[in-house]
Amino acid sequence: MYVITIDGPAGSGKSTIAKIVAEKLNIAYINSGEAYRAIAFYMQANGIAPTNTTGVKLLLESNDFTMGYSEGRQFTKINGIDITDYLHSNNINSIVSQYAKIPEVIYKASEMIQSIPKDSSVVIEGRNVGSFCFPNADYKFFIDCEVKIRAKRRFDEMIAKGENVDFDAIYKQIIERDVLDRTRKIAPLIVPENSVLIDTSCQTPDQVAQTIVDIVLDYEKNK
Repeated sequence: MYVITIDGPAGSGKSTIAKIVAEKLNIAYINSGEAYRAIAFYMQANGIAPTNTTGVKLLLESNDFTMGYSEGRQFTKINGIDITDYLHSNNINSIVSQYAKIPEVIYKASEMIQSIPKDSSVVIEGRNVGSFCFPNADYKFFIDCEVKIRAKRRFDEMIAKGENVDFDAIYKQIIERDVLDRTRKIAPLIVPENSVLIDTSCQTPDQVAQTIVDIVLDYEKNK
């Protein structure tokens, strides 16, 4: 059994890459960002702004936030209700980092991520899984990419979902999110210690995923 972490900024392709890695290795895929998205979703639904840290803390303490993996699917629940399908709108994209910098949110999200059963090998992607949630992971990778390419990827993804979005707005959003993720005091976006850095700007997701798979299988074979 082993844990693979893949960290990187928004739009770097880590989600797609992690999914391919999971498929190639036949292991579970976990998107750690779902925890932060679930919290942002619930706070907004209850009218709690990210500036209202007291309100955020109270809702986190009085409600049950859980993540899990079952039958090939990751799920996120709040008070037993599955809200997985509501976490990827452009609205959530635009507010999640505002909540993600709040210490109580970081600790709650990390608790949710770490609580996922570890009875089998898993690949987990996010922004601080290799540096904060699983610093002792067996394999750690950091995926990076040029900002404009990341913005274009996110833009194309949202258009494919039928959402009406503006490229310049997406570009600005990604830059702002980078700043927030890299400068937050607790668990910032950094290259984890002892991780492999991969630039995806000129590579396809499958190429990057294959590089990761080769590294993992080669090490596992020679243990």
